[in-house]
Amino acid sequence: MRPRSAANRRFERLSTKAPGSAGGYLLQADGERDLERGINLGNLGDLYRQGSQTSFGDATNPNSRWWDGALSGLELSNIGAAGAAIAYTVPDANVGGGTQVTVSSAPGLAIPDNSFAGVADMVEVSQAGTVETIEVTIDITHTYRGDLVVRLRAPSGVAVILHDRAGGGQNDLKETYIPGGTASLALMLGEQMEGPWRLEVSDHAAVDTGVLNSWSMTLGATSSPVEIAESPGVVIPDNNPSGIVRTLTAVGVGNVGMLTIDLDITHSYIADLVVQIVSPQGDRVMLHNRQGGSSDNIIRSFSEVTTPELVAFTDRPIAGDWRLEVSDQAGLDIGKLNRWAVRFQSPAIT
Repeated sequence: MRPRSAANRRFERLSTKAPGSAGGYLLQADGERDLERGINLGNLGDLYRQGSQTSFGDATNPNSRWWDGALSGLELSNIGAAGAAIAYTVPDANVGGGTQVTVSSAPGLAIPDNSFAGVADMVEVSQAGTVETIEVTIDITHTYRGDLVVRLRAPSGVAVILHDRAGGGQNDLKETYIPGGTASLALMLGEQMEGPWRLEVSDHAAVDTGVLNSWSMTLGATSSPVEIAESPGVVIPDNNPSGIVRTLTAVGVGNVGMLTIDLDITHSYIADLVVQIVSPQGDRVMLHNRQGGSSDNIIRSFSEVTTPELVAFTDRPIAGDWRLEVSDQAGLDIGKLNRWAVRFQSPAIT
């Protein structure tokens, strides 16, 4: 059995409370929620297992999003065979869609003796994202470290104390701080990474003096997805191979790391439909090709987990015109494209 990691805890939060209720329900791999509704006592389709549903994430059905529809970032894949212990894979938070950046400074600032004002030094982080990991290393020479107070201040103004007059008469303060060892530093998790970060050092007693030689900070963050979307409510012509073509323009820089396509198509016989996505460079991926029989509607998300062909877009430029082509290839049944969206996550920067 795997240890109860952060991903396990996030899964527990997602799977134990139903929208609008104080109770909970068991997530079922087929997305039917029959157990919750009392329709049956369960079947093989309810199980996440090898040979059936082997992934659970933001783009699957059921999905791992929060109740308000926001992305949770929880992705489980390679779910193994059913048994007392089931293996699965949880991706590293800093791989495939994240940013890790290290900034440092060596100001050599003299710390005023017995002065609450102290000194401050600033580093600028240019990458955007939400802080998920943080490590701060400081190098201060001082003849009585018990005089010192050291604070870290985020671009938002939130400040945490790293060192608060501890260590008595020991010389120097050369330490590395992480949230696990310095509880206050956990307050920085969830802060926005981009902007000026300040280290503030002050001496709160007389006689002994020192110098802020250097400090560095490493931040691990998830970059915010970029989404382009429209809700055209366009009728799909019946039995017309030309169908409809819709275009969304992405403006920005960077290449595709992870890509998700959201579709909301109502139609009374989805086996009539062919749906393709085309990149600005002309790469084409089939999302739906006349499968599903007489089922109604295509309301779902497509990602590399559910549609491996989308890997063709990885590392290609995000900017440009993204095209959705939808056609109805048989008579009688009709439908319309209500909404579609493309979400991009830039690859890791290390």
